[in-house]
Amino acid sequence: MVEQKEIYRGRKFHQVCRGARQIFLRDGYEGASVDDISRAAGVSKATLYSYFPHKQLMFEEIMRNEIVEAERLETALPDPELSPEQGLSRLVAALSQDAVSDLQTGIYRMGIAEARRFPKLARGYFQRVPEQRVQLLTAALDRWVERGDLTLEDSALAAAQLWRLTGATLTERAAMLPHIPLTEAAIGEICESAVALFLRAYAPRNSGAAR
Repeated sequence: MVEQKEIYRGRKFHQVCRGARQIFLRDGYEGASVDDISRAAGVSKATLYSYFPHKQLMFEEIMRNEIVEAERLETALPDPELSPEQGLSRLVAALSQDAVSDLQTGIYRMGIAEARRFPKLARGYFQRVPEQRVQLLTAALDRWVERGDLTLEDSALAAAQLWRLTGATLTERAAMLPHIPLTEAAIGEICESAVALFLRAYAPRNSGAAR
């Protein structure tokens, strides 16, 4: 087991991290070599080791950074004057577009591949990153509940269900079927269909959205 230590954050720290992320995403943890990382970062191996004496420490830092960056996703909530069908379709499509980006798909795939070697990091990613998306959906749902457009006893649970139908499923597809690209139009259609199904359960019975 590699001993944990304070990481030196000198002038080329972020440069090293960018190079390491590029190689880890391309080759995975096991396949990533220090030679390739130093070349991608544009630094010598001596400089690389001055920041990260072990590859494990480097990988852990990269994954922690990606979790933090993913949690910073800022997506404007839809106009509450829009119908739930319109607003939710736009919001889940925007969140899903980010989730299936090359970067996020790569991080997701890497988290799965290294879950046994780095269980705490994998658990942190799969708890915190989807949860941030669910929180955004929850805030949007609460607006329509207050306006009487939706009937929800637990908006957080409903948001998690909607994310499972949309972004989570699309992320899995993008990660496992990289040779079949997901176009913006395809993502929009999938999200609209999922929202329509979702509203059949949660729109008030006399609401047009439920029909």
